[in-house]
Amino acid sequence: MYLVYIDESGSHDDGSFTQGQKVWQPNNSRESSIFVLTGLVVHQNDWKSLFKKLKGIRENVRQTHGIPLNEYIHATELVTGNGIWRHDTRKSFTRSKRINLLKNLLHEYAQLGKYCYYGSSIAKKTAGFCNPHTCRELSYENLLNRLEKDLKDEYVIIHDGHEDGAVIRLLRKKRVFNFVQGKKFILQKLIEDPLFKRANISYFLQAVDHISYVLLHLYDTKLPNSDVAKLYANARLAQLGNARMCCRTRPNFPGHIPIP
Repeated sequence: MYLVYIDESGSHDDGSFTQGQKVWQPNNSRESSIFVLTGLVVHQNDWKSLFKKLKGIRENVRQTHGIPLNEYIHATELVTGNGIWRHDTRKSFTRSKRINLLKNLLHEYAQLGKYCYYGSSIAKKTAGFCNPHTCRELSYENLLNRLEKDLKDEYVIIHDGHEDGAVIRLLRKKRVFNFVQGKKFILQKLIEDPLFKRANISYFLQAVDHISYVLLHLYDTKLPNSDVAKLYANARLAQLGNARMCCRTRPNFPGHIPIP
C-alpha cells in the first residue's frame, strides 16, 4: 500500500472572480493566480526508512539552527516578511537565514528519491473550464487520475489540515463517477476516506508543504518573494519528481501536471 501525503498551496474559489469572466487578476494578497496540489508518495515498506531520514534532517536543523524537533517549520512563515520570525524564540532568525534554511531542506528532500517522490497539479486559468472556482476540484481529479495509473498497489490519502468535507465528497464521487477523455475511469486503488492530520505533528506533511509552496512561486510569477522560485532549481528538487506523472509538453518539470 502507498501513503500519499497531500498539501495545497495558493487560493481557490476566489471572491473577486465571477463566472464567465475572461480576464482576471488577484485583487489582494490572499489570492494567487495559481493553485498547486502536491502529493508526496511513499510505499508502506519504505515508510520507516523515510521517517528516519526526515527525522535525521530535523536533527541536523536542531544542531545548526537550534530549532527543536517538535517545532513546526511552516514554509509561509519562513518566507514572508522582511523582519523577525513570528516565533518568539527565534527573534534573531532573519529572513535571509530562513530562506537559506528552506533551501537546505529542499536540497535534502531532493536526495530522497529512493524512498519517495512527488506529483503536483498546477491549475487556475481565467477562462474556460479551469478557473478560480473550479481549479481545486480539477487539480484533485488530475492528480488522483495520475496516481491511479502510476501506482501498482492501493493507496490512502493523508491530507494536511482539519477535516474538509469538500475533499471527502470529491474522493467518494471519484470512486463511482469519473471519466478521462470520455471513458469511464473509476478510482479503484483509492481506499478509505482521506485522513486529515495537522502538519505541525508530521515531518511528512511539513516536507510536502515546503515543496508545494516553492512550486507555487515557481509557477505564479506575480507573487512577491521571487527569490523563492529559484530554490527549486538550486535545490535540484526536480530529481524528486516522478516523470511518469508529468505532462509530455513540460519535460523539464517531472511530476508537474499543468491544467489545461
